[in-house]
Amino acid sequence: MFRIVRYGLGILQRRLGKLMLDSPPTFIVGCGHSGTWLLLAILGMHSRIYAIPMETEVFFKTKKAEVETLIKQFDQQALSVDKNRWVEKTPSHINRIGNILHFCPDAKIILMVRDGRDVAHSMASRYSPGRFDMNVSMCAKRWVDDNRNGQKYWDHPNVKVVKYEDIIIDFEKTITSVLDFMGEKYESEMKDFHTVERRWCSPKIEKPETCFGKDYPQYRNWQINQPLFDGRGRWKKMSYRDMCIVTDITGGMLFQLGYA
Repeated sequence: MFRIVRYGLGILQRRLGKLMLDSPPTFIVGCGHSGTWLLLAILGMHSRIYAIPMETEVFFKTKKAEVETLIKQFDQQALSVDKNRWVEKTPSHINRIGNILHFCPDAKIILMVRDGRDVAHSMASRYSPGRFDMNVSMCAKRWVDDNRNGQKYWDHPNVKVVKYEDIIIDFEKTITSVLDFMGEKYESEMKDFHTVERRWCSPKIEKPETCFGKDYPQYRNWQINQPLFDGRGRWKKMSYRDMCIVTDITGGMLFQLGYA
């Protein structure tokens, strides 16, 4: 029934010009460094989906009018490029899922999950080498806290949990599952997400000399423009001491999420 209505609406829009979106928004959330940028770039290749090219933090706004104004702006951005829907990603919205469902009750929420040891290693790498040890425990704690908050909504019908590792292991199967959840069809071009230049984090797309400090935004932007690569198991590069710290903090949640 939904597809029939959408088809009819599509005909009307072609005759009158696109005046409204025909599908609800999608929000990608998850602890940072869990593959949220990757999924945004992939979904942004779909012919019907517009990817909001920034982390908006819209659901950290305190006034209803502010949220509604931004949502309308996103609608207009999608319409301006002839898209039928949009997807936004702000990792820290994993702590605002209740707000998303309050303001956008029909929204689809994709909750990205990744091995907490890899997340802690990747997140701590933003800091200079001399500060890595000082921050790895903080990063591990953030992963636990974020995923604990996200777990409260795992069974909600508007929430889908997607593991970063599953995208690496079977790209088409995993992305097809995500699109089924959104009510869309898989398009083969989506695997070529890296062929479209994106300047979402920095105006530069070249790999910088370092991946921390002032070079970090450019490094992230370089990553977004790369083909799919396997980032699993990088935590093994940590020192034995850091491995012990991270495993001690994340162990319980790793077990709950199937990583241990």
